[in-house]
Amino acid sequence: MAPPKLKNEHLKMVPECSGEVALLPEYISVCDKIVAYFWDNQNAASFQNFSLINSLKAKIKGDAKLNISSFSTNSWDELKKALIDTYGDKRDCYTLTIELCNMKQHNESAFAFHAKI
Repeated sequence: MAPPKLKNEHLKMVPECSGEVALLPEYISVCDKIVAYFWDNQNAASFQNFSLINSLKAKIKGDAKLNISSFSTNSWDELKKALIDTYGDKRDCYTLTIELCNMKQHNESAFAFHAKI
């Protein structure tokens, strides 16, 4: 069965990605959902797939765009791997645990402290 037709309104849901580690998971999560719904698995060379991957690339801005352009990315999996390899959080679980245990809430609201975590 053919995937639903991709429309511009769907692509407006994708946030811009500038390579910030904190915002990368949101970009990847939204893109994962859009690709899962609109990607044509039966015809990988379809125009809809071409349009979808290039629309996702167009949401990448600034230095991230320059860095990712050096990768050969013709599918979402390749683009996602390039983004994670370049901008993913490189800290291991041990380091994250130590940082979390050492955090203190100073003169900030609970919401601001939670956002910092």
